[in-house]
Amino acid sequence: MAVVCALPGCHKPVWASAGIQHDYCGRTHAQQALGQLPAPHGICHTCNLHGCEEQVYFDDETGRVHDFCCKTHAEQAIANGEWRTSLRSQRAGSSNQLRCALPGCNAPRFTEAGPYARQHDFCGRTHALLARDRGLTGTTAGLPIAQERPETVDRVFSGGGTDAYTIAVLTRQHPKYDNIKQQFLNSWVHPGPKPRVRRLLQVRNAAHVYEEYQRYQSNRPSEVRRFHGTSLSEHCSFGVDLRATPCTQNDCAVCGICRVGFDLDRGNPNGASRMSLRYGVGHYFSRTSSKSNDYATNSERCLAGRRTRMMFLCKVVPGRIFDASEESMSPDEIPPGFDSLEARSTSQGGPLNHDELVNARIYRNDAAIPSYLIVYEI
Repeated sequence: MAVVCALPGCHKPVWASAGIQHDYCGRTHAQQALGQLPAPHGICHTCNLHGCEEQVYFDDETGRVHDFCCKTHAEQAIANGEWRTSLRSQRAGSSNQLRCALPGCNAPRFTEAGPYARQHDFCGRTHALLARDRGLTGTTAGLPIAQERPETVDRVFSGGGTDAYTIAVLTRQHPKYDNIKQQFLNSWVHPGPKPRVRRLLQVRNAAHVYEEYQRYQSNRPSEVRRFHGTSLSEHCSFGVDLRATPCTQNDCAVCGICRVGFDLDRGNPNGASRMSLRYGVGHYFSRTSSKSNDYATNSERCLAGRRTRMMFLCKVVPGRIFDASEESMSPDEIPPGFDSLEARSTSQGGPLNHDELVNARIYRNDAAIPSYLIVYEI
């Protein structure tokens, strides 16, 4: 009977209990020998610095089993020529097929030794786990650009069930990032300094939400991009805090719109505001981002002394538009046969300081869908 663990490469003594001598040093190596990979722990690994028998460091937060017991021994082993530097200090060149798929990492992907030389998607287990925690594995099928250029997406949040959707946090390398940012800043016309864009999130709507929008759009070919300010639940910090996931609170308009699209039955989707009743109950949009900011007050959070808000950039099908000439109108004053109402700004000959497009007359939810969520500091 073996006196050392039967797992190749392990030289620890076998485990003995109640007079029974086992074949492995512990349950973990027994499971590993049988092809069952347990969660990492580091208990069975010793520091790789020659002469050190200390247990290696294990990071509970990332699940990473390090190669040494401490940073000092890692640096000493590298200086002695006993250990090569981390893959993260190497660069894989410009090819996405060679580079670690975690956004921001330029290290080469890990390739197993042996006749098959299998190439993994990440440089190591730590980045594979980080990608999993960020939703970058398994959910990117709904984000084609992330498959071709993984550096364009930082992380992905997803909802399951009948309301399956994804929300991707875009990096500055995303091909649409600059265009969306400039539309937001260029259409901010209110006095004072312009806001600072903190991040952009791309919304991939649930299939049934997108299909309903497409059906509505098929008979009304015009489509415009408009801003929509709304509110967060007081218990939600999604978008502002990257560690927060979308909530399911009934009073959270931001997460509700991401999950099920626009819905007039969800209470007050625009946040508490007198202006939301100017032309009756409806979904309010504007081509002027600073106008939609008026509706975004209830999304505000204060982080490190900075006031942070958010608003949507949406695809809207206005259909047949009624051109309002009054500053406010009741639904009964709007003639039948129109799909939406638009009140233009005074510079355009209208009654308002800044324009508003309202899907108010026929109370349709499928005339608009969210495309992007803009998080900004004011």
